[in-house]
Amino acid sequence: MFFGAGDYLILIGFFLILQVFVPGFPKETLMILAGAIGGIFWGSITNVVGLVLGAHVAYETMNKGVELVPRKVKEWVFSFNLEERIGERGYFVGLFLMRLVPGAPNDVISFASGATRVPRVSFGWASLLSAIPYSIIFALMGHYGKQSISEVIPLPF
Repeated sequence: MFFGAGDYLILIGFFLILQVFVPGFPKETLMILAGAIGGIFWGSITNVVGLVLGAHVAYETMNKGVELVPRKVKEWVFSFNLEERIGERGYFVGLFLMRLVPGAPNDVISFASGATRVPRVSFGWASLLSAIPYSIIFALMGHYGKQSISEVIPLPF
């Protein structure tokens, strides 16, 4: 009747991908839960995969998938000629540093990156490299939080 730890980790990863479309939903709770269920290593892997795929879903939604941005807004954004001014390396560095700021709205950054035509390669590398420390920290919190709580209260998992 009960699922195994791997099944729960797959569900958590799936919800991390979908949480991009739910404003205000705290993905950190899912990331802590992944660390509590899967331990530091598997919780971190689940978090990285969920965060990176969720970021790419948001990026592709704005880039090619759905026409959510009005034409005039796109023309206004493109009038700044960011591609010429920043360059591909500048996109990577800017996205990487923005994503490392604690509390930064990463989902908004992902949607905005797709709307402004940030190069896919720069976006992918910045998303992956910035998700690694974030994922490990929350997996550690979940793992050690579960250990400290289970000393006082018996947990079912």
